[in-house]
Amino acid sequence: MYRSLYPFRSTEPNSLYFAAGESFLILERSNKHWWLGSRCSSGETGYIPSSYIEKIQVRRSSRTGIFCLRCR
Repeated sequence: MYRSLYPFRSTEPNSLYFAAGESFLILERSNKHWWLGSRCSSGETGYIPSSYIEKIQVRRSSRTGIFCLRCR
């Protein structure tokens, strides 16, 4: 799972716009600079600049079943 560091807007039809702090699943990393991702909140997919996101660690609490996000 990844989180956006900065907001991003583009006029390209295949790219996703997003605000800082949004979460994404990366579906494909075939290009060094543009990755295909899916927005966790909506499932919307599109290309996002790899330099605008950071990998985060997802942990699940066995006691509560609640997921916690932590930076790498």
